[in-house]
Amino acid sequence: MKTSLMYIKSISLLGLILVIASCASTTPLSEDQREVVTVENHSLSQAEAYTKSLLWVAETYNSANEVLQLQNKETGTLVVSALNTITRAGGLVSFSVSYNMTIDFNEEQVRFTQRIGSPQDPSIGGISSADAEKMHQHFESLRISLLDYLTKSDDF
Repeated sequence: MKTSLMYIKSISLLGLILVIASCASTTPLSEDQREVVTVENHSLSQAEAYTKSLLWVAETYNSANEVLQLQNKETGTLVVSALNTITRAGGLVSFSVSYNMTIDFNEEQVRFTQRIGSPQDPSIGGISSADAEKMHQHFESLRISLLDYLTKSDDF
């Protein structure tokens, strides 16, 4: 009985240490870690790519009207401001991190400028390199998803 109680206390203490360590302040990210710029090719006109991308935003985000910060059809620019959930300490800690994604279109090219913002909960501290890597993976999945959407045929 005494051994079981000590075991439970040890596990609880270890869990608390993991949570505190994951919330410790981190070294600020460099600009290279904070921002990712990628240019990709597509086979659509600027107007077609822009229109399809608006549909992609509507299907990808719960509320497109809330995340779309700028829509400029003339310049072919969309700016999305959204949140992504990051987990630390094996899933014991999770928090939201803001990001901006600017999507610029010209004939047959799209440029993604994706920038990591800040945690929504200031008690989390800064964004670690591991957190930045998770955000970069999220950015990559968004880029792939949009590029797939742009190449999807519409036989309507």
